[in-house]
Amino acid sequence: MKKTKRITLIVLKGLAVLMLIYLLFDPVLKIKRTRTEKPIVVVAQDNSASIKENAAYKEQLKRLVKELGKDYDLKLTTFGSKTTAINADEIDSKVDFTDYCTDISQTIDDIVDKYSNQNLSAAVLLTDGIANQGSNVLNACDNLHFPVLTVALGDTTLWRDVFVAETRYNRVVYKDNDFPLEIVIGATKAKGSQSVVSVVKDGKTIYDKAFNIGEDNFSQAFSLVVNADKVGVQRFVINVKAIDTEKNITNNHREIFVEVMDGREKVLILAASPHPDVSALKESLKSNQNYDVTAALIADLPKDFLSYNVVILHQLPSNGDNLNKIKQLINSNVPLLFIIGTQTNLSLLNSMALGFSITANSQNTNQVTSLHNPDFSLFTLSKGTEDIIRDLPPLMCPVGKLNAQSTTQTLAYQKIGSVNTNYPLLSFYNTSSGKVGLIAGENIWKWRLHNYLFNHTHNEVDEIIQKSVQLVANKIDKSRFRVLCDNVFNENQPISMQAELYNENYELINDSEVSIVIKNQQNKTFNFTFGKTTNAYILNAGRFQSGHYTYLAKTTLGEQTFSVNGSFEVSEENLEQINLTADHSLLYNIAHKTSGKMFYPSNMQAIADFLKANDQIKPMIYQTIEPKRLLACWWYWLAILVLLSAEWGLRKYWGNT
Repeated sequence: MKKTKRITLIVLKGLAVLMLIYLLFDPVLKIKRTRTEKPIVVVAQDNSASIKENAAYKEQLKRLVKELGKDYDLKLTTFGSKTTAINADEIDSKVDFTDYCTDISQTIDDIVDKYSNQNLSAAVLLTDGIANQGSNVLNACDNLHFPVLTVALGDTTLWRDVFVAETRYNRVVYKDNDFPLEIVIGATKAKGSQSVVSVVKDGKTIYDKAFNIGEDNFSQAFSLVVNADKVGVQRFVINVKAIDTEKNITNNHREIFVEVMDGREKVLILAASPHPDVSALKESLKSNQNYDVTAALIADLPKDFLSYNVVILHQLPSNGDNLNKIKQLINSNVPLLFIIGTQTNLSLLNSMALGFSITANSQNTNQVTSLHNPDFSLFTLSKGTEDIIRDLPPLMCPVGKLNAQSTTQTLAYQKIGSVNTNYPLLSFYNTSSGKVGLIAGENIWKWRLHNYLFNHTHNEVDEIIQKSVQLVANKIDKSRFRVLCDNVFNENQPISMQAELYNENYELINDSEVSIVIKNQQNKTFNFTFGKTTNAYILNAGRFQSGHYTYLAKTTLGEQTFSVNGSFEVSEENLEQINLTADHSLLYNIAHKTSGKMFYPSNMQAIADFLKANDQIKPMIYQTIEPKRLLACWWYWLAILVLLSAEWGLRKYWGNT
């Protein structure tokens, strides 16, 4: 064999051996990977009933979506009462302009929540600007880091119109009490006309007054005092007489509902020591006339403390002395709401068999935020309140594990840092002595402050506190079959209900079918069957016309038959028909505030050019360096195999020649 051939064979084998020896040092490679992420552009289409169906407009929307989809990661949604993601090929079927209200502020919040950690570069809102639900839209645009482009839909023309502009009244009053009702009537382009405002209850007119419209932009308030003469949900119909050539008479009529209750709940707030939470709780409850609130320190316990309907215990028990007083409350079956704090003696609290216990290894605390439980069914919260729960400031909770009984009903769980837990933060328990509530942290005063700072109202946090206290104050329902239903629905709002079935051990089950018959005032019946959740039942019965409805729900468990009856009202009020005048000034201000631009449907195809001209909207390039052991690289082993195979093959070939 020639010398060059031998050298070739030696080199091939030597390289393979060297590569194998090199693996003994377990080398690690650094592999750089590059990923390009397109800019995200969210196109949000107003799907409310104030937008008129228009086939030509839908074609324009499709062209816009197709054009933007070429250069951007396009996210298409509809909005109204909620924000819903859709695909581009669903525009004809899903964009139907039937939603019963418009919440633009929540739409912006939803966009931020969903895409803020991604390359969100712009949002396009296609709407008429008529926001009849939610908080201030311009406040929702504060601190946005992307431009909002608006497409101004609808008609800004002011028509000759008279309408019920606003109503002010107490939604909860007490039997035999008088309460004020204030009605604001507005009118546009109706100067010199006359009309009459009236209020009807139970088919009888209880108030009417004629008035003259003195100017084209007219507004006048009318006040009356109404007596709450019977317990239950009372319906009042407010009418304003139509004027000549009036185009929209839907807004000449409005219904309101007042819940008349039989008595006030006496609430006692007991605290271990002075704390801003006590004042916050007191103010929250006092905002509802249903509560007569007293606050005191445990050292100054009122002599009649057993006469209260519910007692809130703030950071109690703190020592053995006040433990005895709390046991008196428990033995007297007084409903209790515990608020845990740094002064709470957890070992004494655990000894009271309240349905929960807290295992704490130290005196340390966590800053814990709220994680809303969508399966909570003991009461319903308004959409605005559900949305704000996740943004509330953290409460100070003890470091440890909260152990709860299996029948615990949890409104909000603890979120510690970025970790979602199943530890209850706000929860409710049934005990042999009554109902018990638990808020597992202090500094609730920060919740009210945050609520007012962002929404200029305390309503959302007050709703959480008031409904929690009301639930604890309610006597334990020992029935094994229950139907949970709101008293009032809007005409364009789906009728939703929940049902619960308990076995003999009072454990939630849903093995049986639950049927319900709903009957209107004309005795027409509607039959439904509840769907099943994890361990309960749920029903979406769709939309009903305005009026009074009764229902009868039935189920069978073994040989036993259970039934529940009740009633609800459907209000005729249609938020989307009250105001039909588009608010393009709002859309201009949204765009201006966020460095965007307002467009009209006739030039909405120019949106793509506007986005291309924005130097801040560009793809995001991500580079990552990943360590990888050379032993795990298939190509390295392949190279060794090729060298050895080549050496063996050449040796055989040359050896035969």
